[in-house]
Amino acid sequence: MNNLFKILLAIATILMLSGCGKPTLDTSSDETMKESVQKIMTDLSKEDQERFKKTLTGIYMGTLASLDGDAEDAKEEVNENLHGKTAEEVFQYADELKQKMENK
Repeated sequence: MNNLFKILLAIATILMLSGCGKPTLDTSSDETMKESVQKIMTDLSKEDQERFKKTLTGIYMGTLASLDGDAEDAKEEVNENLHGKTAEEVFQYADELKQKMENK
């Protein structure tokens, strides 16, 4: 009986921990991207929702400009770099890009 309780407790702990992660971007398709953006936005304050939208737009536009307007290449590059990132990681990534641009 005691072992059964320990096993159930371990399973419950694993299940709780597996659901604790923050939502991340899934850029594998346009549809999954839209869905993952919506999931991320539900966890953000109104101000951070606006900041997140502006940050994503800025990343895509900045990459597009740096690749001389090749939209498909820009989209692929950004999607590759954003896949699996949380909102906070997206903000950090945007800051890193901004610093790289300032140092050029």
